Amino acid sequence: MEGVLLEAETGDYLGNHRGFWFYTIGQRQGLRLPGGPWYVVEKDVQNNVVFISRNYFSLDKRRRTFRVGSLKWFSGSTPEMQDRLRCKICHVE
Repeated sequence: MEGVLLEAETGDYLGNHRGFWFYTIGQRQGLRLPGGPWYVVEKDVQNNVVFISRNYFSLDKRRRTFRVGSLKWFSGSTPEMQDRLRCKICHVE
């Protein structure tokens, strides 16, 4: 089911996509848009909209929380848990 690609910062229409389920937050490959690099930064699954941005590493991303599991701590031991943890995400293909 085809949907639209919108620029996250401006809401400008940039093209169509073949379905939000084919895209992952942080994805860069396969967007096929000029003037990039472009990154997937958000998905609106109810409206089948994929938001993309040239500025993937900005601090004001719309994604502020996420859930993770099966963590491996560099120290080898689990730290005392807090309400919020800061993290850095590395995406490698």
